[in-house]
Amino acid sequence: MEPLTLWGFLFFSGALFGSFIFTTAKRLAQGQSLLTPSRCDACGAPISPLGLVPFVGWLVQRGRCRACKTPISWKYPCFELINGLWVCWVFAQNGLNGAGYFTLAITELFWLLALLDFLSLEIALTPLLLALLLRGAELTFFAPEQFIDALIGLFAGAGVLHWVRSLYFFLRHREGLGEGDATLLGLIGFWLGWQALLPVLFLASLLGVLFALTLILFRFATIRQEFAFGPWLILASFVFWSFQPLLQPGRLFY
Repeated sequence: MEPLTLWGFLFFSGALFGSFIFTTAKRLAQGQSLLTPSRCDACGAPISPLGLVPFVGWLVQRGRCRACKTPISWKYPCFELINGLWVCWVFAQNGLNGAGYFTLAITELFWLLALLDFLSLEIALTPLLLALLLRGAELTFFAPEQFIDALIGLFAGAGVLHWVRSLYFFLRHREGLGEGDATLLGLIGFWLGWQALLPVLFLASLLGVLFALTLILFRFATIRQEFAFGPWLILASFVFWSFQPLLQPGRLFY
């Protein structure tokens, strides 16, 4: 397969799977079945096979339901684009090998976790455990020398946010972080190693605060509103994974 054709195939496959992930997260957040055919949220009309094709369906239908003309969210093609690019980036970093496929599977589960947390403010247990099992299998077959660092990251990651959560509750007498966030940071530590925990936590906090301040500034949210922290932990972990030679502790200062 020619390189251009290969990358086109990877991009389109990522976009197609991105559509599936976004739809799955939306249905799970709303308590809907995953087995029913895709339908318009407004009128319930079934979506045609062409409408399910990433980008093409949305553009052909001009971003509207063919039956009731209700606008279809731009978030669908946006996430399809993001996931298509992400799939290409993962294989550009790892190559088309076993480690690349494991990384892709783990990070796709991370995308699902991020979307679910953003929509429902909950860390879903099933995709989290699947990601944990996949990472364990990856370490066993491809990187057994990293097992100790990964295990330290798993337990230290969960412990760091546990103490942050306890301190916040002691000072403010209310919950600031959920237990799911601590479990998620543990999973990130298991994936990236304990060395990633502080950079990821710092970057996630920075991104989360900037996002919340922006919403509050433009009056899309109030200062007392609860925000999901999981998506920012995941986004920060993706940044660390992508640029970890530069973000390793000790390299940040020279």
